[in-house]
Amino acid sequence: LGVDLLSLSAHKFHGPKGAGALYVKPGTRLRRQMLGGHQERDRRGGTENVAAIVGLGIAADLASGFLRDARVVERQTALRNRFEQAMSTVLPSSKAFSDSTLMTVYSVRNRALVKPRLGTRL
Repeated sequence: LGVDLLSLSAHKFHGPKGAGALYVKPGTRLRRQMLGGHQERDRRGGTENVAAIVGLGIAADLASGFLRDARVVERQTALRNRFEQAMSTVLPSSKAFSDSTLMTVYSVRNRALVKPRLGTRL
């Protein structure tokens, strides 16, 4: 993978909320974050939510199927490019990084980017 650590949140690919996964490159040392039982290879205590873990696995399998469909990838790429182009037109100081929609917008307060709904406060 080319990384030491990689975390995934299942809800980001339509899996159950509260479930996640952590990839740890062999040889990478981690300190305990919580005291408790010996779950998660002594990294944290607590009972694993097996149903959510299974749901994460199924969601990951379904998501990987979409990523193998060239039409889906082409459509998602076009949508991303259209969004980034629109952002750079509206906010010329914005900058997109790599092949994802991770953007930096300089000199603009984050609340200015969100159109509030009627009756809500920022």
